Amino acid sequence: MLILKRNFLLVSLAIISLFGCKKNDSAIKDQDPTSLNKIKVSSSFDWTTYQKVKFNVKGIPLLAAEKNILSVTSLDDKEVFLTGYYSMGENISEEFKIPKIVDQVKVTFGSISKTVLVVDQNIDFSYISDAPQGNN
Repeated sequence: MLILKRNFLLVSLAIISLFGCKKNDSAIKDQDPTSLNKIKVSSSFDWTTYQKVKFNVKGIPLLAAEKNILSVTSLDDKEVFLTGYYSMGENISEEFKIPKIVDQVKVTFGSISKTVLVVDQNIDFSYISDAPQGNN
């Protein structure tokens, strides 16, 4: 009797393992993961990953205008968004694109280096150390 129960259990397990784990491909066949045409999104969905920002610097009138390289980069310096040779006495207004996820940038002019907020697609920089950065 014990042998009969053991054989029945083994046969049952074999049948379950062969037929019980059948892969159901019907749901996968209805989708085409390689095509974006079948994805349903709102018509107002914004696919862009970059935003256009305006970089503003109010120059400081100096008798001898200091010139140096000004750069706007990611905080880790891995991405350079803007670089140029500018005078500290000139007003600067430049437009460029940055990733939408970026909410702070690093602005460097010679030995001056500051973290500046991106506010309403504007980056406002001041050479004066006590001036608020990002909301001038």
